[in-house]
Amino acid sequence: MNNETTFDILETLEATQGTKLKTELLAQHADNARLMRVFQLTNDPYVNFYVAKVPKAKADQGRVEHSDEKLDDLLNALARCMSRDVTGNDARDLLMQAMTGMNPIEQKWSARVIQKK
Repeated sequence: MNNETTFDILETLEATQGTKLKTELLAQHADNARLMRVFQLTNDPYVNFYVAKVPKAKADQGRVEHSDEKLDDLLNALARCMSRDVTGNDARDLLMQAMTGMNPIEQKWSARVIQKK
């Protein structure tokens, strides 16, 4: 098992040039369920989080390591938004709470998932 977090894989994927190298990188991480879930949520046109804007959460500038636990918190919050368990300001606050304490790179990727970009 590799010690790379999902955020590390996404950063490496973004920095990698060329389709062939990106395909090889994705093949290496094909067993990463979190990564596959992120891609599914981001690219599935039938998934809707019902949140108009990405909430601005305070980033933890001092923390440099990435945490899959933070991503799990975000994915759980998004699942509640998708199921309409929470809506409106409550949904925004839930996402803000999930993103608070993330470092800037984690927040960048979280915002991309929420915005489906």
